Amino acid sequence: MKLIRILLSLAILIQFSSCDSKKANSKGSISGTLSNADQIMVYLQSISDQGEKTLDSTKTDKDGKFEMSNPVSELDYYVFRTDPGNAVFLILKCGENVEITGDASKLDPTYNVTGSDDSKLLYSLRNFERNLGDSLTKISNDVRSTSPAQSEETGN
Repeated sequence: MKLIRILLSLAILIQFSSCDSKKANSKGSISGTLSNADQIMVYLQSISDQGEKTLDSTKTDKDGKFEMSNPVSELDYYVFRTDPGNAVFLILKCGENVEITGDASKLDPTYNVTGSDDSKLLYSLRNFERNLGDSLTKISNDVRSTSPAQSEETGN
C-alpha cells in the first residue's frame, strides 16, 4: 500500500510539475560531498531513447566536494554518475539546489539526496525496494534452512 502511494505521488508530481519562465531563467546547482572521491569526475546525464547525454560534469576536490550547475529545463529523470558502475537516478526540475552525499565507490546503497522533493521520493522508493529484496532473501534462506529435504525435492 505504501509503495502504491509513493508511485502515485511520483506520477502526479511528474505529470503536473513544470518549470515556469521565472525558474527556467534561474539555474540551480547540484553539490555535495562523496567519500572515496579524491579528485574524481562526477556527471549529470539526461536519459533518452538515444541513450545518456552528459549535461554537466565536474571534478571533486581532495575531500570529495563538488558543485556543478543544474542545467535542466524540465522535470524529468536524470542520472548522477561517478563511474560507469556507480550511478543513481534523480528526478530534477529547473532551479533546484540539490545536495548529494554518499560513497562514490558504492553510490546506490549509500547516497542521500536533499533539495529535490521528487528525487527524495525516488530515493524512498529505492530504499523500499532494497529492503523488500533483503526481506525476501532472508525469508527464502530461512525456509531453505528449516526444510532442506523439501528444498532438495523442489530443486531449490
